[in-house]
Amino acid sequence: MRSHGSARFILSVAVAIGCAAAACGAATGAQFDLRFAIEHLEGEFDSFETVKVSQVPIDISFGGLSSRFSIRAPYLRITRTGNVVMTADGPAVIGVGGAGRPQYQTSAAGSSESGLGDVLLQDETFFLRTGKGKTPALSLLLDYKWAVADEKDGLGTGEYEWGAGLRYVQPLSVRWRLTASALRRFMQDPPGMIFQNRWISSLGLEALTTGSLIRIRFEHQPPILDEVPVFDQAGVPTGMLQESDDRLFGRFDWVTGKAGGGSFLLGLWGGLTDFTEEYGFALSWSTTAQ
Repeated sequence: MRSHGSARFILSVAVAIGCAAAACGAATGAQFDLRFAIEHLEGEFDSFETVKVSQVPIDISFGGLSSRFSIRAPYLRITRTGNVVMTADGPAVIGVGGAGRPQYQTSAAGSSESGLGDVLLQDETFFLRTGKGKTPALSLLLDYKWAVADEKDGLGTGEYEWGAGLRYVQPLSVRWRLTASALRRFMQDPPGMIFQNRWISSLGLEALTTGSLIRIRFEHQPPILDEVPVFDQAGVPTGMLQESDDRLFGRFDWVTGKAGGGSFLLGLWGGLTDFTEEYGFALSWSTTAQ
């Protein structure tokens, strides 16, 4: 079990690295960004009762014309732990029906737990950047999930994850552009489970208006388990397994702000399968555009 002291230490190191990099970036002309957010989602995830996941992440990022590096550290709360677990890409279903509990979790099934979530380190290297006309943008995405969340409280898997992929942006006109991404997620297995490596993909459309950005995006995530255990109303394993479904959702973002003066984001999304949250929302403020 990871102690809260260790988690705080790791978070402090991450923030220190970000601040040091920000100082270096300021000296070399690199752009620094600080982002605060509140995110919440909830749904049954094919269980008998509603599961709620809330987090307050802090993002520190810096970079220039060739690349951008970021550190994301969230404070996390899950109501009804055990049926879903947080991954680098959001909640994933690991049990359906009544309150469940994976082998590595020691807190009571279906309890409410909170604490530091896993820290995500991300790097984006730009191969192409949009310019005049319809010049597209293409970038390489790399990330690493630092498993500092307390898996015994059901806040994480206790194992690291990492991913590699590409992001593509194609301008369609002065105001419209198409976005797409594909990332291969590599999973480590916690005790008693064998997680699948999977492709995370998204497709979106953005509209640029005076002082704001409107973005619509659909994201697809295959399940991390082929089949998940079924629990009865009392939370006892029935011995049955249910075939897993994909996590698929549509998201709408509205971003407003001024160049160099910070920006505000309102995000709303809804799930399109039984293994996806029913709805979610996000509010965030950033020192630069989002």
